[in-house]
Amino acid sequence: MDPFYFLQNRGRSLYVFLFAAAALVCFVPATCVATALFSRWSGLIAGGCLMLLAIPAHRLGKYHKIGYAIAYLLNTLGNGCSVSALYSLKGVSLSPSYMWRAILPAVAVLLIACIVLLILPQIKRAFVTVTCVSCVLAAIVLFVLWATEYSYVFGYAAFALLVAFYYLCVMEITVGHTERSCLRDISFGGFGSFVILTVVVLIILSDGDVLDGLELGEGFGGRRKKK
Repeated sequence: MDPFYFLQNRGRSLYVFLFAAAALVCFVPATCVATALFSRWSGLIAGGCLMLLAIPAHRLGKYHKIGYAIAYLLNTLGNGCSVSALYSLKGVSLSPSYMWRAILPAVAVLLIACIVLLILPQIKRAFVTVTCVSCVLAAIVLFVLWATEYSYVFGYAAFALLVAFYYLCVMEITVGHTERSCLRDISFGGFGSFVILTVVVLIILSDGDVLDGLELGEGFGGRRKKK
C-alpha cells in the first residue's frame, strides 16, 4: 500500500487522535492554571476571550495553516478556563492526580476509534455514530453521578467525554475525504468542544434554569464529600 495514500485517507484518524489526545492532556493543566489565576466568573470571561481570538486565527488558516493550529490551541486553553469557573464558583479544590485519571476514559474512547478506523474505514459512519451517542449518554450519566455522589471527578470525566465527542465527529467528517483540510476540521472541533463545555457550565451554574425542567442544580452545589 502507498504510505502517502494511507496517511491521506485512513491515517487521518491517527492525525485527529493525536490532536484530540493533546487537547485532553492540555485540558488538565489549563484548568489548574485557570483556577489559580481567575476567580468566579472571570474564568468564563477569559475562555470567551480566547475563543474570540481563535476566530481570526481560524480565518488566517485559509492562507496559512498555522492559523488553524493557533485556533485549536486557543480553544483548548479556553476549555480549561470555562470549566475552572465552575469549580471556582462551587468552591471545589481540584486535585490534578484525580483529573488525570478522569480524562483516561475519553482518551481510551478516542484511541479505540482511531484503531478501528485505521483497520476498517468502511464502517466509519455507523461506528462513529454509535460511539458519539455512547459518549453523550456516558457524559449524562457521569453528570448525574456527580450531582448525587458529590464527586467532582465524575463531572470532569464527563467534560472530557464531551471533548472526545467533538473530535469523534471530526474523525467521521475528515477520514477518507482527501479534499478536506484535516487541520481545518480539527480547528472546528476545537470551537465545538469549547461551545458545548461552556454551555454545560452555564447550565450547572444557573442551577438548571438555562434548560427548563433540568433539576440537577442542588446536587451540584456545595462542597464535594469525596473524590
